[in-house]
Formats: sequence, structure tokens, C-alpha cells
Amino acid sequence: MLLAGPNYNFHSDSAWFAALQPLLAQQYRVYSIDRLGNAFSSTSDDLSYRRFADDLALVLQKLQETQVTLVAFASSSISARWFYQQYQQQFTINAMLYIDPDIPLPHSLSLYQGYPADWYLANLPALLPHLAAGNWSARTKDKLAVEYEEVQQLAAQHNVSVDWNYFEQIMQLRLLIPQQQARATEIAAYIADLDSYATLPMISAIPVSVIDSDFEQQQIEQAANEPELAAALQLWQQEGSAWSAEQASLSNGQYIALADSDHLVPLQQPQQIKLALDWLFRQAQLP
Repeated sequence: MLLAGPNYNFHSDSAWFAALQPLLAQQYRVYSIDRLGNAFSSTSDDLSYRRFADDLALVLQKLQETQVTLVAFASSSISARWFYQQYQQQFTINAMLYIDPDIPLPHSLSLYQGYPADWYLANLPALLPHLAAGNWSARTKDKLAVEYEEVQQLAAQHNVSVDWNYFEQIMQLRLLIPQQQARATEIAAYIADLDSYATLPMISAIPVSVIDSDFEQQQIEQAANEPELAAALQLWQQEGSAWSAEQASLSNGQYIALADSDHLVPLQQPQQIKLALDWLFRQAQLP
């Protein structure tokens, strides 16, 4: 089960799995489930990573799937962790793989819950009608053009096969007004999502592997002329690596550190994710 999280523009949908899903599908049955308001999913006024844990349970019931391994990219670690917390008795959750998960520790939380999340939370009531009038459509289109070029470069540099037709369809959906509004609503809910996530202990009863890219390094280098910011980003990177290694060790999972890696690991290094899943399935003695 593939659960998407955001890039630096907070675009957070199954386009990020346009290389990974076809690769995994050669060997495994794979579902990529988009949260409400993302990609082809319908929308709602109530959007959050916490709510998605409940939606995911309903989807699995409809699919008649009783066993699942969760692959959570970036902030979808919130949804995966809450799903485990609330539904581990209802479903057999064999293992989990985090890819650059959100880190539920004080310093990291202070960064996540600052700008832009606090801005969206404060301005959401005025922002939604502003978006409805199309005022951000041009800037969204420009951001998507840059993202598309970046992904093309990643795929070319690493010789990754991408389902470009699917990727482009999802990118076009990001331009739609309801999707723009859903993105804003999710960012505004993110602060509360993180507060709830931080109350949950690490998982120890099933294997949890963590892929930890060093994407923060680029931000650290960009902040070279701002020593205070650079130091805060370095601490975030260190805190994240330490937490990730501890979570993997506590649960008898793997901690996989990736050097010179982009945050979009599913599009840059999908084979690394497959290898991590192969290892987890062997640990859980799954076919």
C-alpha cells in the first residue's frame, strides 16, 4: 500500500509513485491510495492526514484486503502511524516502510509547524475564496512546470522508467481549483496532524524500516549565509537520522541512509525501495 506525502511545494499525490508502482507490480499486488482532495479522489471539507487513516480502513474493507504492508512517503507517516494505532486489531499489518518520514520530536516539529503551515492555518478562511477566483492558478502552473523538469532530470540521471502518461495526468489535476483548495486545507490541518502524531510511541511489534535521504543537505548549503537557519536545519537533519535509526532498531527493521539523494526517492531510486520491501517481506516470511 503506497501512501504519498509532499514535496517542497506540498504537492502530495500518487504522481510520486509513477516509477515505483509499475516496478513493484512486477512482483507484488500494489495499491496507491490518494487522500481526499488529491489526484482522482473526491474531496471533502474535512481533510487531514489523521482523517486519511480512517478512510484507508474503509478502502481496505472495500478491497477485501485483510493483510497489508504500508509504504509511507514523507508526511504520510502520520497517516500510516495512526492507521497502525487504530486498526492493528482489524487488519494484519505485516510491516511498514517509512521514506523520509516526518520526525515527531520537538525541534523538527517546530520547523514543520512554522512557515508555511502557520500562515495557511491563519489565512485559510480568506485564502479559499481567493483560490476559487483563480488567483493562484498561474503560479501553480509555473511551479508544476519546474517540478516536471526536475523529475525528468532525476529520472534521466538515474535511468528510471516512469509512467509519464500517469504522471502528467496527475500534474494536470493539481491545477484544478478544488485540488488547490484541498492542498491549502491540508497544509492548514498539518499543525494539528503533527501534534497528534507526536503523542504516539515508536512501533516495536512489527518490522519498520526507514529510508533516510540526505535531502536536507541542499537546504543547509543554501542557508550558508544565514548561520542561525543553517544550524537549525543541521539539527533537524541530525534529529531525523537519529530518530529514524532508533525506530528501525527498536522494531528489528532496516535503517537505510541514502547519500546524495533527492527527497523524491520514489522517483529517483525506486529500486532501493523495492530492495527494502523485499527484505521486509523476507523478515515477515511473506510470499
